[in-house]
Amino acid sequence: MDSRIGIIAGGGELPLLLNEALARKGLSPFLFPVLGSASEGLLSQGKTIDLLHLEEGLAVVHSQGIRRVILAGQVNHSLALGSLPEEVKTLINEGGGGRSAMELFAILKRLFKRFDMEIVPYKDLLPEAFPAPGTLIGMPPCEEMGLDLSLGFKTARRMAELDIGQSVVTKKGLVVAVEALEGTDRMIDRAADLVGPGFSLVKVARPDQDPAFDVPVVGPLTMEKLVRYKAAALGVEGGETLFIDLPGCLEMARRSHITVVAE
Repeated sequence: MDSRIGIIAGGGELPLLLNEALARKGLSPFLFPVLGSASEGLLSQGKTIDLLHLEEGLAVVHSQGIRRVILAGQVNHSLALGSLPEEVKTLINEGGGGRSAMELFAILKRLFKRFDMEIVPYKDLLPEAFPAPGTLIGMPPCEEMGLDLSLGFKTARRMAELDIGQSVVTKKGLVVAVEALEGTDRMIDRAADLVGPGFSLVKVARPDQDPAFDVPVVGPLTMEKLVRYKAAALGVEGGETLFIDLPGCLEMARRSHITVVAE
């Protein structure tokens, strides 16, 4: 199988960390930073893609001999809230006008297919980064922590079902914060400001989760925030959550006495 993988790189830490992880596995990743979303440092490391001229961007990827791609990082919300490429507008109108994350992803898959390219699920490339259910680090949850995690999973799954977000923060039997467009890390900042230390973060997959798009991710930046704000626990969906540097994340949790549970 061709070892070349194109990384359509948005913002945040995920694209570079994923690039490093794939290279360590002997694959040949190629970065394609997204204008308006990728960091300045990332823009200098590959051929850029302008989402407002999407077909031109896909032609660039195709011209490099790339036939398998992976989507990584956050993309500017103009795709959902504002300007759209004409080819995407046409497909949205044909499909009934929806702009939810999963509806937009279905459109992206169709566009990539036009260029004979496949969007590859993360788990196909990094199966070891998706831990199975169980207590991953720390003591098994006490009664209070268990109740907070249970509430978090119940609430997060409902929010994911509604396509609002995939993460929530709970503390002492209360839902403190729900993720929306701001993303998990900003939600953690907001929650910590509201209730201080001792909260639990829960991340889940959508009920109709496409394994190639927007899977729940935990990386060093998220763990650093949990450590900084003295979180009590992290709950994730077993087999569905991608950990970038799983050993490193669990070591950070161990040193800070944060329980990590996969349900």
